[in-house]
Amino acid sequence: MKKCLLMIGFVFVLFGCKQDFPEPESVSAAHIQHTQQKKLQVRHIVQGNNVFVECVVQGVSFASEKGKKNGKIIVYLDGKRFGEYHTAAFVMKGVKKGVHLVKIDIVSPHNESYHLSRNFYVTIS
Repeated sequence: MKKCLLMIGFVFVLFGCKQDFPEPESVSAAHIQHTQQKKLQVRHIVQGNNVFVECVVQGVSFASEKGKKNGKIIVYLDGKRFGEYHTAAFVMKGVKKGVHLVKIDIVSPHNESYHLSRNFYVTIS
């Protein structure tokens, strides 16, 4: 009798501890592509009072290419417009000493925003 109760208890434990794992949620491929098209990567290097900047923008071309949006880069330094660039890599020359906030904004050739921007700080010593 004791063995029978032990066996029944073992069966309840074995089948009672089953976990129901939820099904993974699916993500549509269109959503993934849309997110990747809006991706902007910015790298910068400070040398002296110059800041070397490189922008990698998926889906936007700074040269006239078919099949891509054309764009340009507007750079702000401490909230003031510093310059406008038509290449993915450029040099901000003559930045004064101190800590500065740089804003990179990707826009169309007609200054319509693509809602792609990045902020970063640089220290010129």
